[in-house]
Amino acid sequence: MSLRVFWGFDHEIASQEVSDILPGSTVNGTFSSVTPYGDGRSFMISISAYKLDLPFDAQQTWIAGFHLYPNNRGAIAIVEYKDGATTQIRLVLNSAGQLQVLHGSGSILATTPGYYDDQKWKHVEFKAIIDNAAGAFEVRVNERTVLSASGVDTQNTANASANCVYFGVGDRIVDNLWICDGAGATFNNFIGELRVITRRPNAAGFYTQWTPNTGLNWAAVDDPQTDNDSTYVSSITPGNKDSFPLVALGVDSGAILAVAQNIRARKDDVDQREIAMLARQDSTDYEGANLELLATYKNWKDIRTTCPDATEWTREKFETMQFGYNQKV
Repeated sequence: MSLRVFWGFDHEIASQEVSDILPGSTVNGTFSSVTPYGDGRSFMISISAYKLDLPFDAQQTWIAGFHLYPNNRGAIAIVEYKDGATTQIRLVLNSAGQLQVLHGSGSILATTPGYYDDQKWKHVEFKAIIDNAAGAFEVRVNERTVLSASGVDTQNTANASANCVYFGVGDRIVDNLWICDGAGATFNNFIGELRVITRRPNAAGFYTQWTPNTGLNWAAVDDPQTDNDSTYVSSITPGNKDSFPLVALGVDSGAILAVAQNIRARKDDVDQREIAMLARQDSTDYEGANLELLATYKNWKDIRTTCPDATEWTREKFETMQFGYNQKV
């Protein structure tokens, strides 16, 4: 466990494509071109019906980090850690513009002396340990601790855990979202400010065995946002593969913490069809789990915190790799 998800919201065109990644989640919002770095897209939660309701297994410790842009000054329930439908602890921006940590019952645990409702991008991290007596929390803004406490009551149900990370009511935009739990040897604490950079195919790779409906193989799958049946590749032969080099990072990206491979696919016949994500590193193919295709499009995301060969990510390794897919059935 540990690093559970991360999103840059760049390639999806509908909320459903985000919710595919976490079965059982409820995702409702719109995408915005307003971003902290002036490229890609972000996710806007602008009316009361919009939310990110992300279910996981029960964990005592959760940490979430994201860029936050308040669209309007006023009260915003920024993020909550919930046990089922009941909030254990939440981080809010109150009507005065201060950050507050609230117990799920509504009691205030801490309030910042400063104000954070100016319409500028900030990087926010919220860590909480759920417990009746030994609970703890810490809030960081732009990697500076602004609220913290330990040995406090952060539990509002019979369980000393949360199994849902919830972004609900409040007019704001989020981007570069990551969520970790406290389990495992890595990604079990604050990560710090990061940038989720989306890169797409830009040339034919080692394998070009699927058939484009128009134009070149790689150009059929390089869409800035998914376009479903407008441009695509198809195959009816198990064992057919495609692989592609990607657009260079093009920025001073620093360390690469993790890479997520995304794929969107469907089947158009009545037979069973399965594909697997493919990563090609140093002339060796590495495949993910078999993914069963349905008649409607679905998104998958495979997060790798190390290279396919189990070594640490580097910019050089990433930029010499190819990514694609293999038809398994």
